[in-house]
This record gives sequence, C-alpha cells and structure tokens, in this order.
Amino acid sequence: MFYLYIYLATLVGALCTIVALTAMRRREKHNVGKFGWLLLLLLTPPVGLILFLIFSGKKISAEHANRDTVVLPKPDEPDAEVKSSIAEIATIRGIPRPSKNNRLEIKFSPESMHQSLLALIDSAEKRLFVHTFILCDDEIGNQITDRLCEKASAGVEVRLMVDGVGAFMLSDYLLNRVQKAGGHTTRFKPISKFARFAYLNFRNHRKCAIADGNRAFLGGANFVEYEITKDPDDETWVDYGMVIEGTAARQVEAIFVSDWNFTSGDEVVRTTDNIPEISHSDGDQTTLQVIPVGPDGPREILDDLWLTAISRAKDRVWIVTPYFVPPPMAMRSLAMAARRGVDVRIIYPNESDMWPADYARRDYVTDLDELGAQLHRFPDQMVHAKMLLVDREVVYAGSANFDMRSFFLNYELVVGIFNEKKIDDVADWFETLASRCVNGPKEDNWKRKFLGVMTRIFGEEL
Repeated sequence: MFYLYIYLATLVGALCTIVALTAMRRREKHNVGKFGWLLLLLLTPPVGLILFLIFSGKKISAEHANRDTVVLPKPDEPDAEVKSSIAEIATIRGIPRPSKNNRLEIKFSPESMHQSLLALIDSAEKRLFVHTFILCDDEIGNQITDRLCEKASAGVEVRLMVDGVGAFMLSDYLLNRVQKAGGHTTRFKPISKFARFAYLNFRNHRKCAIADGNRAFLGGANFVEYEITKDPDDETWVDYGMVIEGTAARQVEAIFVSDWNFTSGDEVVRTTDNIPEISHSDGDQTTLQVIPVGPDGPREILDDLWLTAISRAKDRVWIVTPYFVPPPMAMRSLAMAARRGVDVRIIYPNESDMWPADYARRDYVTDLDELGAQLHRFPDQMVHAKMLLVDREVVYAGSANFDMRSFFLNYELVVGIFNEKKIDDVADWFETLASRCVNGPKEDNWKRKFLGVMTRIFGEEL
C-alpha cells in the first residue's frame, strides 16, 4: 500500500507539472517568475498548480497597474503632418503623432557621447533632470555629480534619479552630494537588500538627461565609464547616444517628470516654456516619435510597433541588441520576414555580460540562420546598443533590448526616427559593425544545446 501511495503521489505531481508547463507555454509572453513557479510546482505539485492558475497571469503589481499613462505634449498641428503607416500604429494607441520640430545628432563613439552628455549638462540654465539605470562611483559618475552640484548651487532646478535595482550597489555618497548642493535625488522604487531578487520586474531601464526642457541626451548607454568615456579602450562597450533638441526633448522631459512623481511622492509641475522652432532651412529638421514603454505607456506598445514594422518590411530588417531572447510572436515575425526574402540581419555580442542570455538565444539564432537570416557575432567587445531598422522608413532607437524583459517587464524609452538621411547614417554604422563581426551562430555542442534549453525556460528572468 505504501508503494501505491508513492506511485499515486508521483503520478499526481507529474500530471500537475505537465498541466502547468502547458499553461506556461500558452501564456508565454505574460508569465513572470517562471523559475519560482516551477520550483513551487516541483515541491508541492497540487498546491503549486492551483496557485499558478490563480495568480500567474497577474504580471503587474497594483501600484504599477494603477499608474496613469504619461501625458506627452502634443506637437502643433502643422508640425504633426507626417505620413507613416508604422507611426500611425502608435498614434492609434494614444502616442502623439511624430513631430518635425526636432534636431537630432547620433553619437556613435564613447568620446562623442562623453562630450555631448557633459556639454548638455553644462548648458542648463533653468532646470536639469537626469535619469540612468546604472550609476557608479567612477570617473563619469563623479563628473556628472560635480556638474549637478555646480548647477544646483547656481540655482538651477536639479533632479537626479537612478533605478532601485540597476543602481543597487551605488552608495548614497553621490546622491547626498547633490542634495547638499541644493538638488533633489531619488531611487526609482528602491528595495531592501534582502528583497532584491523578489522585485526584479518593472525596473526603470530608461537613460536620459534633459536641459531646460528643450534639449535631451538619451539612448541605450548607462552613464558609466565603461560606456561613456573620453578614453575608450578594448574593454569599452559598443553603444550610441542621441542628442535631441525640440518637441521630442520636451516629451522626454514629461516622461521623466511622470517617473519622478510616481516614485518620489513629490509633485513636480512641468513648465510651459515655448519650444524653440527648428527651421527646415537648417537642413537638420528630423521627424521623431517619442514612445514610453511600460506600465505608464499604452499596453504592450513595443510588441505592437515592432511586430507591425517587421511584418510590413519589404527590403530589410536590421537589429542590434545585446540580448536576443525574443517573444514567440516577434520570433515568428522575423522568421516570416526571412522566408519572404527580406534582408534580416542581427548583430549581437559573441559573449555578453549575461551568459545565461547567450545560451538562451541559441535556438533563436540557429532557426533564423537556417532560414537565411544573417547573424553577426561581435567578437571582442560587449555590444550594448539597441536598435531596429526597417527599410528606409524608420529606425527605432533607445533603451529597449530585443528580449521579453524589454517587451513586457521594463520601463523603456524608445524614439522612432523618420528621416532618410539619419536612417542612412545608422545603416552605415550597422554595416561598419557587421564588417567586424564573425558570421553565423556559434558551433553547436552538447553543452550549448543543454544550457540553451534550460535557460530558455527562464526567458523573462533574463
């Protein structure tokens, strides 16, 4: 009889696990904490299954679920007359139409990013808002802090925000310096050391600095020395930054203010200063669409935009990303594009700073390689740039990786660039990177196959 009980218990546990795994697969893009659910199921199969079926679909905690959508300043009517079927998707979802009243410079080197970021901070006269996912007590961290202190002491409204997880290791020293100089600082949803790994989702992965509401520096680079430096070396990461002036910069400021009010409890009121007009005669008027991704933006807006753009591509879909762990529908869209003859290319680091993500991408890059897509592994440095280029119609640039965390679990900041000259500049940079890459996925072996399967299970955690 004892053995019968053991057999029945094992059978019930196996059936519960199969049911839960099937449910996870059906809800793959919505599941959060898959590792924790699997552990609970293995330890207490019936109870774990019941809890999973009840609670697993609740991917947003109450405070994030109840957060209002950020209100972006709308461009003037004449400024908003931009025709793009892809941009119209965001407009239908509630994002303001693209604005023409912008000047854009893309900085592709660590030195130019360093110079541009510090110059923007130095230019602030009324207010200066800075947010970064990671900040360190390094050279660039101290240079930024020094300048923020100088501005605060001179009467400029200074606000510095870092993420509670990304800057978890940052001591309060730099933040306290800014406060003592008259500035304000906060950590976006700070967590205790004991609870760090329980709240990894809905982190603020945005990076931006805004001066006087009219000029902004943003992109995928954290404000750290191994990405932004005047003295790059072989260990410096490959990334880029964008300097924006005009309507889009004011929209980026609105996103910062919304984040600040959400996490700090303060109520910062946006000013209504006039936005300087960028004349078309300058030859650098660039059409941009600012897109907040996360609980403060339209639900799953990145999924809608990028999948639509890939599905409508006629000539090319080029992607740069440090972590390639796409949601199922995004992977299917790329596969369909490759099958219909679209030039699909993906640049990613040969070895990133997150080895589980490197193994998790194994199946995806292998499948795309078999379909004729071009996979480019950057051999010697970490590629941290994030970008999607579709035809000559749009480049989506910003902080979002091509992985499930950026699609569904992080606060991200993405800018759609609708300017053929700027798109060509990005395409030239892409091809330069690709020329330095090793083509094709890594050679397969039993270790890569095994770890590829195991890590892919926990795609959301990566």
